[in-house]
Amino acid sequence: MSESRSPDRKVPAQQRLRKKKDPYFLRAVGKALEAQEILKRSPSPLGLAEMASHLNLTKSSALRILHTLEVSKYLQRTEDGRYASRENG
Repeated sequence: MSESRSPDRKVPAQQRLRKKKDPYFLRAVGKALEAQEILKRSPSPLGLAEMASHLNLTKSSALRILHTLEVSKYLQRTEDGRYASRENG
């Protein structure tokens, strides 16, 4: 079956319904904020495939969001290319 039919992982049903009914909700912004929360809660940096899986996105979509957050200084990449929450400062 199609992956587009799979529900958002770890997102309560009420929150999914609210997003779908809200004409002002921007999915990309929501996913960017979700990415930041995932990295803040993670005890170690995460790779692109891991982030894409957590966000329920393709790797190419996750890469665009993560790259935007990186160049905007909202997250950082480790020497091995994994993503981590940016520390204060």
